[in-house]
Amino acid sequence: MLSKKLFAALLLCLGVSWGVPAAAQMPEHRHETTEQLGKVSFPISCASASQKSFERGVALLHSFGYEEAEQQFAELAKSDPDCAMAHWGIAMSLFHQIWERPPAAMLKRGHEEMGKAQKIAAKTERERGFISALAIFYSDPSSHDFPKQAAAYSEAMGQLYRQYPKDLEAGAFYALSLLAAEPPGDTSHAANKKAVAVLLPLFEQQPDHPGLAHYIIHSCDSPQMASMGLDAARRYAEIAPSSAHAVAYLCAPGALARRYPGEREVRCANAEIQRNVHAWPRTSRYALSDVCLSANRPRRISQGCARTSAEDFDGGAEKR
Repeated sequence: MLSKKLFAALLLCLGVSWGVPAAAQMPEHRHETTEQLGKVSFPISCASASQKSFERGVALLHSFGYEEAEQQFAELAKSDPDCAMAHWGIAMSLFHQIWERPPAAMLKRGHEEMGKAQKIAAKTERERGFISALAIFYSDPSSHDFPKQAAAYSEAMGQLYRQYPKDLEAGAFYALSLLAAEPPGDTSHAANKKAVAVLLPLFEQQPDHPGLAHYIIHSCDSPQMASMGLDAARRYAEIAPSSAHAVAYLCAPGALARRYPGEREVRCANAEIQRNVHAWPRTSRYALSDVCLSANRPRRISQGCARTSAEDFDGGAEKR
């Protein structure tokens, strides 16, 4: 569990004072035009008015802003009931791939959302590929075999990526699926190496993509691979300064920070990013989850620690 001292130190590193009330520090997000979540291009065959909202939801997914993403996709499903990808987005928001295994209720809801997406039937083969892949993960909501489900989803995403090798979204989500499907106890870093081999060329193609930068960091969060993730670590918070999760990387410990200790101090000094801390949405439940990252296994995150972070963000720390 996060101690109050550790949490306070992290906030101080980001330039946030304990003297400011929690509500003042974290005002509710109103989706202002100044929001910066990175550049995402994910064409869909829904109503043209839905495109921008859908891409905002995808950008939030890439920075693990799952609750806000779910809200965005749910609003889209209501405003554009014929948009199959809106239901894909809701189901993706429930699938916290490298954080936790979804409980039964979440699997059931994801299964229902994928049923809706398949019933609507997306108009393009590419969209149907994304939907079919995720439907595999949610195919049996009563299953408790997460490794098997995650591996099957990753295999399907691999097929989609091979079909569309220049598709940034297919590549980003495929790489993330590789990390989620890593066999328990595997110390070879095979999944990480495979993921970063997909991500790095795409990141060169689009250096402002939040998911590519984010997933490179996770792929390289080991002493053996830290140098490969350095550029992404330097850029991620600048790519998506409106994301609490992205900004949390400024000061969160990890293999990159330990191997390159000077990097953390330099990035924490970025005043422009510090100003964005005050625009973090309170719905970012796992904003500081990365303080709980294992040095060599980034997906082994203490759920209790992550939830303590969320409570602290809502003012819980001041009540202790």
